[in-house]
Amino acid sequence: MERTAADLGDILAVGHEAEKIVAAAYEQEDGNPIVMSPFKSFDKWDFRRDLRANESPDGLESFETRVEVKYDAYASKRVEKHGNIEQCNLYFELSSYGKRSGIMQTLADEWAHVVGDKAYIFDPRDLRAAFFKDMQAEKKIGQLLKGGEANASTGWVVPFHQMRQLVKRTLKLSRPIYVKPSAF
Repeated sequence: MERTAADLGDILAVGHEAEKIVAAAYEQEDGNPIVMSPFKSFDKWDFRRDLRANESPDGLESFETRVEVKYDAYASKRVEKHGNIEQCNLYFELSSYGKRSGIMQTLADEWAHVVGDKAYIFDPRDLRAAFFKDMQAEKKIGQLLKGGEANASTGWVVPFHQMRQLVKRTLKLSRPIYVKPSAF
């Protein structure tokens, strides 16, 4: 089924909503202030969490954690239908319109992968390492797949159960995030 501009707009709007909901979950987790990216002005990440000096590794100065949020519409749809993430594949974008993007381009310190009412927090460096290891393996756990607007993106599709060991932590969100079925 061909996506309409309205459907793509709905998906983008849901992605922006996911960023806000994940930012709120981060803030609720530890009380540290969140700075959202106004109109994507932050380069290659969505928001930052400013940590207080007493929570920094050396206890001397404050620092920030940059977070990129990605909403996985297909995995969310599957979880909504079947209720089990263990049977889901995750999609990690690698390139779009011939340029590096997603896990290959992010400057974020944490990657929040949103599926339904949870955000699975990964270290993007771990995701890149797992991708390169998989691409060199004789028996691959994931596959490359074209998608996105006009099939202009390439992503790595990998079963969640193969990625579970890379999840740093899981955030429970204030509500589930789903795209209306017509957007698919």
